[in-house]
This record gives sequence, structure tokens and C-alpha cells, in this order.
Amino acid sequence: MANIETKYVNFDVMYGDTWKMGFRFYDTDGSYKDVSGWTEFYFYLNDTYLDDNPIIEQTSADMDISNASDGLIIVDLDSTETKLPLEKYYHQFKAVDDAGEVSTCYKGQFVIDRESIK
Repeated sequence: MANIETKYVNFDVMYGDTWKMGFRFYDTDGSYKDVSGWTEFYFYLNDTYLDDNPIIEQTSADMDISNASDGLIIVDLDSTETKLPLEKYYHQFKAVDDAGEVSTCYKGQFVIDRESIK
């Protein structure tokens, strides 16, 4: 998978909120990269940095890939999926290109928090 480097992005998510995030791919010239021919996308949420048993796992079938020709894949967690204990988790977004090469494209912290009510 040429020219894909891992981007480190942290997210703060409110407990029980619906969470939608677009993951974007770019060509080397800065234009949007057409990823519509890529075979699979994965989103994982783990409770430890190196956990092999994700709490949440989504594949392309669970994502909005309708704008893949413009390099955009959207992950959508519903409100029940973000009702996790209030702590720090770790996410990874992976892609499998048309040659079968797997790359971790995005990763970072995913913090579930609750607003203080005063």
C-alpha cells in the first residue's frame, strides 16, 4: 500500500452519544485518493493498547463507503456502542488495498467521557 502512513488521532466521545467519523485518504499530490477498489476496511476499539480482542469491531459492511471514490470512509457508532465505562480506549482503522496489502491508517486514543452536570 504505497504512500499510506499511519496518522495518530485522538477522540473524546460523550457517553451514550452517536459517534460518526470520516476517515479520509489522500494521494501524494494532496487530492482525494479513490479507494473504491480496495477490498476491506476495519475499525477496532480496544480497552488496551495491544489487545487482540476488540470491544467493537466493524468491517466495510458496517460502514458508509458510498464516497470511497472521493477517499472517504465513515464509521458510525450508535449510542449503545458508546455506553462503555468512562475510561480511555484505543482505536485502529485499517484498510486492505486492491493488491491485498493491509495498512493501519489511523490509530490513537478514544476516550469515553460524561459531561458534568451542574
